[in-house]
Amino acid sequence: MDGLRVACVDTGPRDADAIVLLHGYFGSAATWRHVVPALARNNRVIAPDWPGWGQSERNPRARYDYAREVARIALLLDACDVPAADLVVHDYGAHLALGFCLAYPHRVRRLCLLNSRAQRSFVPTWAAVFGFMGALGRLPGAAGAYRMLPIAALHRHAVRRERRMGILDDATLAEYGGWVTGDPTGRAYLARFFADYRVATRNGLVYGLARIDCPTAIIWGERDPFIPLSTAHELAHGIATLRLLPEAGHFVAEETPEVVIDTIRTLRTRPLAAPGQGSSDHRAKTA
Repeated sequence: MDGLRVACVDTGPRDADAIVLLHGYFGSAATWRHVVPALARNNRVIAPDWPGWGQSERNPRARYDYAREVARIALLLDACDVPAADLVVHDYGAHLALGFCLAYPHRVRRLCLLNSRAQRSFVPTWAAVFGFMGALGRLPGAAGAYRMLPIAALHRHAVRRERRMGILDDATLAEYGGWVTGDPTGRAYLARFFADYRVATRNGLVYGLARIDCPTAIIWGERDPFIPLSTAHELAHGIATLRLLPEAGHFVAEETPEVVIDTIRTLRTRPLAAPGQGSSDHRAKTA
């Protein structure tokens, strides 16, 4: 896909409607390990390790700017021979999917967002962390500088709640981020990724979401330490049903998989919008 080798779960009936699952930053297809079996009973389920993550190729010479990453979703669908799919997406994967819905609306049947990254949406601490990583990645010799950073420790600190609760165990954490220290190209890739990554742009994606035509649902763990709850309401306004989970955190597919499965099944009962209809039939509601 786009010259990169991508590891991908592809399961369920091949002739059924496709559901594509896109994980977030510091994740892999394993994000969906509790969700895939239930969805794959009646649907084709496609869950890639996004390029650079999990078991997929980490190429420090490739491009990872937003437009290129969004276009890779189309290339993923092409590689799997899927004209259009339901998208279930989390964090960075959701951030890409929002742009994909605007650029390729004919290829998205339904959309389910889980604690989604959107432009200008981090809490100040994490905006500073990712902003610093990006600024460092754009300096000469960034790969060498990245080798000095305690990135693995930062990742483990970021998910300390989930580790304490047993939601993320050592094996899953190794799957997610072991390559940071175990893969010789890991730090060089991460430097390149953040060199192309932007924490914020002048016009945030939330301002274009009213143009999304497909039925949309949002699931949001309110104990998210990375993205403020206000982003959930901004994303939902005018386009989606919003299901708030007061006791859940950022990783809702792993913490509350039964809620995710139920929401997806309910979403898939909703009729598809006619092209150009917009979001008039699915205005925001809070459950």
